[in-house]
Amino acid sequence: MHNVLVAYDGSPSADNALRYILDLVKAGLSLELHLLNVQNEPEIYGAPFDDRILREWRGSLQDKAEDILVRARPALLEAGIEAQTHVGFGGIAETIGETARRLQVDTVVMGTRGLGSLSGLLLGSVAHRVVHQVPLPVILVK
Repeated sequence: MHNVLVAYDGSPSADNALRYILDLVKAGLSLELHLLNVQNEPEIYGAPFDDRILREWRGSLQDKAEDILVRARPALLEAGIEAQTHVGFGGIAETIGETARRLQVDTVVMGTRGLGSLSGLLLGSVAHRVVHQVPLPVILVK
């Protein structure tokens, strides 16, 4: 049985990556499926934020991530597949790599174009960073 992590941000490219995996399962591949949504926490410098505000901020990011992961549910139900869902916080590529290691997955699957910002164009794509940072097979789906 393969242990697969799908990085899922709700983008059309992430939907394509999920469909790719679901098609493999329908074709007979046995796998344990993990869906991960990573919320990139903003870095706060010198601002007078108290713990309550930071907890509320983290809570709203958690809610956003869970809402995104719920969008994958209809496709999973239609295919009759159970998936474990995970929420990560921090740098997206780094968190994908850390989660892949923690879950001991065999493969990471993700879309080539996510819902990133302009900074992704300036710093290099998340997919590019994952391919170079994660010491596992990474499948990129358009």
